[in-house]
Amino acid sequence: MNRLPNHADTIVIGAGITGLCLARSLATQGVSVALLEAAGAPGGLLAPKLLNGVSVDSYYHHIFVSDLRTRRLLDGLDLTRALAWRTTSVSLLDEAGFHPLTSPLDILRFKELSLGEKVRLALLVRHARSIEPAGLDDVLARKWAVSLAGPVVWERFLRPLVEAKFGAAAPRVSAAWLAGRIGCRSNRGLRGERLGYLTPSFHALVSRLAGDLEPVLWCSEPVEGIVIEGGRVTAVSAGTQTVTCRDVVFTGGANALAKILAGMDDLLPDLASLAFQGILCGVFAVDSPSRGAYWTNVTVPGAPFNIVVQQDLLEPVKGGRGIVYASRYVDPETARAAHRERELDAMQEGLRAYFGIDPSAISDRELAVTDDAGIVYATGTRAVIDSLRPSVSGFHVAGMLTSFPDRSIEQSVAGAEDLARALAGA
Repeated sequence: MNRLPNHADTIVIGAGITGLCLARSLATQGVSVALLEAAGAPGGLLAPKLLNGVSVDSYYHHIFVSDLRTRRLLDGLDLTRALAWRTTSVSLLDEAGFHPLTSPLDILRFKELSLGEKVRLALLVRHARSIEPAGLDDVLARKWAVSLAGPVVWERFLRPLVEAKFGAAAPRVSAAWLAGRIGCRSNRGLRGERLGYLTPSFHALVSRLAGDLEPVLWCSEPVEGIVIEGGRVTAVSAGTQTVTCRDVVFTGGANALAKILAGMDDLLPDLASLAFQGILCGVFAVDSPSRGAYWTNVTVPGAPFNIVVQQDLLEPVKGGRGIVYASRYVDPETARAAHRERELDAMQEGLRAYFGIDPSAISDRELAVTDDAGIVYATGTRAVIDSLRPSVSGFHVAGMLTSFPDRSIEQSVAGAEDLARALAGA
């Protein structure tokens, strides 16, 4: 492997989607870039797993019709033809069984709510689509939902959505996240919502970006620290090498950043105020056709997962096999201590018990784990994110640490492009 360069105008730390897009945008504007990735390959949360010899996404991904920056990026990379648009299905699994929630008609048939409560839910959805979510940063999701739609709508319809995403941290989640999620997920037709999936996997986007950046991309190069002189960043240290620079941009998660800034907490004093969560995601190759919904929120007590995504109902993988994701969000410590086989066994049994997927139909399986899956969007998160402006010149934070009120591929692409323009013009 080539040695790192002695100097780059901008050093980008982390080759996930944010880092890749940022480095690409800077390079096209004539800025010299070094893109450093601690892992052995680029991708971050878009990195693949190999099941039955086929690369599949490690975590479930899709884009929305409204994700215009991502769609423009795919078009510029000649990947638009690989983008499949599908009308998808959604359901809720609770102790009473499965409840289809794909279309407005499904919601009208939802027996857990009265007609009056469904009307109040519809008014809440309409309100969420008309407001700026950031204004609700200091309001608890439960308080906001109950004030507009009542306690029954919260308990039987909205609380499961929040708990599927945030688990034990759900009571602290802000209305900003919930309103933003409702606003982007409520644009459904009579048959359901159209989502985009990149075939054969979203790693096709990573591969194309990484290919363009091959001369400036260094994997297996964890940054161990940054060098500050005279109130500004002047270099980073990676292994035995020091690379001088004008700007450094960190694009990963809070846990990785905390390691780099060990002993330099005064640079980002509010970083510790952000709560992050991990995720355990079982990826199963299933030889029999999937039944049910593409996306199911699971609230059955004791279930080993909170979300089940039957990917083949969005787009089958090569060979006709289905990919089923079974995941739950956990605290970072639980993610780091996870036992692969025990977690997979429990999830596989849950798929059998709740989804009727026979273990004999599962031909391969993997567990994707990270302790940096995203921010817990508790009340006050927007204020903390806005305060993450390092106290030294030339050091910048991007990616999921700056995404609000939720993280997404679109947020990453847009944030990277905007920051690249600012840095190139500095």
